[in-house]
Amino acid sequence: MKWVCLVLLALLLAACSTGDEQPTLVANDLPLVTRVLPAWIDTQDALQAQERGRRWQFVAGDGDGVQITATDATGQPMPIVLSDAQGRILSRGMGAAIAVLPAGGTFNADVLRPDTIVPELKLTYSVRLSLTNRETPTATVTPTRTATATRTATDIRTATRTPTATRTGTATRTPTNTFTPSNTPTPSNTPTAVYAPLGSFQGVLNAGMPASGRLIATFDRLVWAVPAQRGDFLTIEAAPDADEFDPALAIYDPQGGLMAMDDDAGGGRSARLFAVEIDASGTYYVQAYSRSSTGGTLTVRLTRDASRPRPALVAPTSTPPLPLGTLAAQAGLDTLVDHVPVLSDIERRGDFQRFVFQGRTGGIYTIAARPADGSGIVPRVQLFNPAGELMSDVIASPESGNDALIPSLGVIEDGVYSVFVTGEFDTTGAFIVAMGLGGSYADVLRPELLANRPVAGELARRGLRDVYPLNLNAGDVVTIQVTPRTAGLVAVLALVAPDGTLLAQSPDAAAGTYALSSVSAPVTGTYRVQVTGYNRTNLGAGAYEVVWLRTRLAPTATPPLATYLLLAADDILRANQYTEYVFQGFAGQRVQVDVTAIAPDLDPVAELFGPDGNSVIFSDDGDFSRNPSFIVQLPSSGAFTLRVNGYNGSAGAVEVTVRGLE
Repeated sequence: MKWVCLVLLALLLAACSTGDEQPTLVANDLPLVTRVLPAWIDTQDALQAQERGRRWQFVAGDGDGVQITATDATGQPMPIVLSDAQGRILSRGMGAAIAVLPAGGTFNADVLRPDTIVPELKLTYSVRLSLTNRETPTATVTPTRTATATRTATDIRTATRTPTATRTGTATRTPTNTFTPSNTPTPSNTPTAVYAPLGSFQGVLNAGMPASGRLIATFDRLVWAVPAQRGDFLTIEAAPDADEFDPALAIYDPQGGLMAMDDDAGGGRSARLFAVEIDASGTYYVQAYSRSSTGGTLTVRLTRDASRPRPALVAPTSTPPLPLGTLAAQAGLDTLVDHVPVLSDIERRGDFQRFVFQGRTGGIYTIAARPADGSGIVPRVQLFNPAGELMSDVIASPESGNDALIPSLGVIEDGVYSVFVTGEFDTTGAFIVAMGLGGSYADVLRPELLANRPVAGELARRGLRDVYPLNLNAGDVVTIQVTPRTAGLVAVLALVAPDGTLLAQSPDAAAGTYALSSVSAPVTGTYRVQVTGYNRTNLGAGAYEVVWLRTRLAPTATPPLATYLLLAADDILRANQYTEYVFQGFAGQRVQVDVTAIAPDLDPVAELFGPDGNSVIFSDDGDFSRNPSFIVQLPSSGAFTLRVNGYNGSAGAVEVTVRGLE
């Protein structure tokens, strides 16, 4: 009866609307600015002068009842057109549009300027999406970690907890099952299919029959059903159709419990869930989502085996699996972390974006904002100290390489510093902002340095830092040298240990040849050679040559075991928050867990929990390193959860890997 009432109400609204009240254009005729419409939230917006309307996009499931409402600031209704991804109009009305969706997917809600409002006026309004077949969720505060006998798994990705980080592990917890928080509210007691809260249902995923899909943004989720029998072993892979897109995968049991997740174990930006063992027959659900700043298209493949497949082993290699080029900017962040670029935008003239970072007395910081590719914004950067006093104000110019750059600025007090970015000359568009400790704000990853082989490099702009991997054994003694090839270039050379500790740095007082002589490697691993231009003047960019030689060779280290990836993720740890990673393991399996800090101030802590919720192992610092690294034999089969946080409130970029050992 409820569905009948909804359909009758939709027909009644359509019948009562006059031709004067309704827009005459079809859904895809409107070149509207597109934004994301969350459910169950009154979203405020404004149509600027001459704007005809706004397109809002949302994701809903098969059979969902959708109601879109929109009123202006005076409470007057506004025209609404509801359409599917192909532009087919599903409903339209004044103040409300109602429909029962025939299939899941991405949908458009166009909110239009009424004919009675002249185009020259700014029009403020409120829009709301309600899913009428689901209960409205109740807002809850972020839960704190409490002592419980077992952990309670949630059936949808939620924001990570905010505990107090300690160096001692706890045996019980309430885990968070996600790399990143989901922007979709979680309805309680949802009277729909298990997959409904997980995303947009795409159909059944069959072995040997690849499925394709498109994620429109980071909030979007795609879900496939996988019927499986007890004893099956499922391997699922998701490959992006473009290099800049980074998909991730998760698999859920028939009750909606998270079983495993992955970002990059498939190689490059491909995700892979390898040999997930099915212990009960039923329908399982595969979820795909985006780890990049935008959406994209992907191909998902399923392989089904009747017995545990043997993995393709990866022989140890001296070349670290680092991407080359400038690191991709992260979207949706308002806290600046050392050398982690953030993608944001100015949508309207006069708008601003505010970012913060924790400054320390005596620290040297470099801050910059520059237009994203194709953007017309001219960024202006203003830096304020914790007391709200303006410290620096810079505007981008062609002479500065279109960067608004604050170079090597010292601070004299601890506290939260604020960075405001605006568009000068009323410009708008996307931009990238970053902060770095020292004389640079962004890293450019270069190929591995080989002994006695000079490499020609170039710092393209002030504030950049070239980073070269260098593989050394414990006890190696090396000398590294940088020679500028651009007249007047003052280069700063540094060697950083695998755990992020600065081992040596050259002086930056005058031009010439810079060398780090007879530096001893304390541990075996991948070190990083950093080359930066001294940028308090305009001499922070130019060409150079770098070379290194081993002056004393350490005894040959025992070769590591062959491995295969179970989970790999590049992530950002936030201060005083846990981030958790779930993978499948079996009793007796040996796995190696490595948590490597990329941010120099990050001190990561890791704890592994078994399927029963009990702690298996806690790790703070590895051998000669502050990075947790351990090998453990799994006591049982099922979903294991690795919980990671920064000790004492530390935060920043981190690499997490879980490998099976043979």
